[in-house]
Amino acid sequence: MKTELIENYIKSRLAGSTQQYISLGELRKIPIIIPNNEILNKFRKISEKQLEKIYFNIQEIQSLTEIRDTLLPKLMSGEIEV
Repeated sequence: MKTELIENYIKSRLAGSTQQYISLGELRKIPIIIPNNEILNKFRKISEKQLEKIYFNIQEIQSLTEIRDTLLPKLMSGEIEV
C-alpha cells in the first residue's frame, strides 16, 4: 500500500473538494496481488533468518546497555580505571 504505484492509483481516485477522500467502493477495486504458497514459503525462509538476526541484535543491545549502565557510574566516580 506504500508503493508509488498504489499512491498514484489512490490519488487519481480521490473525491471531495474541501476534504478529499476515497470511497469504500474505490478501495475495494485496488488491485492486490496475493502470492501463492510456494512464494510465501520462500519469503518465510528468507525473512525468518533476518528476524532471527534482528532478535539477536536486540538481545545484544540490551546486554551492552546493561553493562554500560553498570560500568559508567563506576568509571565516573573513579571506582574503576581503564
